[in-house]
Amino acid sequence: MASPDLATAVDPLVPTGFRQWFGRLFGVLARSGPALVVVQLVALVPVLLFGAVVTAGPAAAATPVVVVPAMLLCSAAWVLAQAAAVHMAIRQAAGRGVAVDALVRAVATRALSILGSTAVALVVGVAAAVTGIGGIYASLVFVGAFAGVVVVERAGIRRAFALVNVALWPTAARLLLLKGAAFGYLLVVILVLLPDGPQSFAGAVAYTVLTLPPTLVFLAAAVVTYAELRHHENPAVSTMSLAAELER
Repeated sequence: MASPDLATAVDPLVPTGFRQWFGRLFGVLARSGPALVVVQLVALVPVLLFGAVVTAGPAAAATPVVVVPAMLLCSAAWVLAQAAAVHMAIRQAAGRGVAVDALVRAVATRALSILGSTAVALVVGVAAAVTGIGGIYASLVFVGAFAGVVVVERAGIRRAFALVNVALWPTAARLLLLKGAAFGYLLVVILVLLPDGPQSFAGAVAYTVLTLPPTLVFLAAAVVTYAELRHHENPAVSTMSLAAELER
C-alpha cells in the first residue's frame, strides 16, 4: 500500500508545495472549467433577470420592498451555486461522474444548512472587517477553507478558522498573491474595458462575463487550498477520501 506522501505526488487536488498549488489549481480549471462556467451562469440568471426588470420596469421595481427580497434570492442562488461547484470539482478530480440531478439533489437537501452557515460566516466577517487585519484574516478563511468545510464536512465557520490555522502563513501568501492578481485584472476591466461602468443591461451582462475568470480561479483555489489544509492536518487525506466524504 502506497504511503500518503507517495499518493499525494500524483493526487489531483493535494499539492506538496507552492508550485504544485498552482499546478493543482490550473488542473481544476482544465478538468472542470466548462462545467464551472455553466454553474456560474445558472446562478447569475436571477441577477440578470432582476437587473432587466429594474432597468426596464416601473419605478416601483426599484423600491426596498422589491429590491431586498430579490437581492436575498440572488445571494442565496449564488451561495448554493458555489457549493455545487465545489462538490462537482472534487468529484471530477476523483474521476467520478456528476449527474445534474444528483448534484441538484445533493445541494438542495442541504440548502438550509449551507445558507445558515454562510449567514453566520457573513456576520463574523463583517465583525472582523471592523478591525482591518482581522478582516484580511477572515477573508483568507472564507476563500481558503469555508466552502470545503461546509460542503464536505458539513461544519461551520469555527471549523474553517481552525483548519486555516493549521498552515496559516503559506495559505495567506498564496491567497494574497491570487487576490493581488485578481485586483489587477478587475482594475483593467473597470478602467479600460468598461470605464463608464455597467450603466445598461447589456453593460451589466458584459461586466458579469468579464468578471467570470477570477471567480473561476478563486473557486479552483478554494478547492485546492481546502484539500491541502486537510492533508496538512491529516496526511491520509486525499482527493479520493474527500470525494468519499461527500457521499456520506
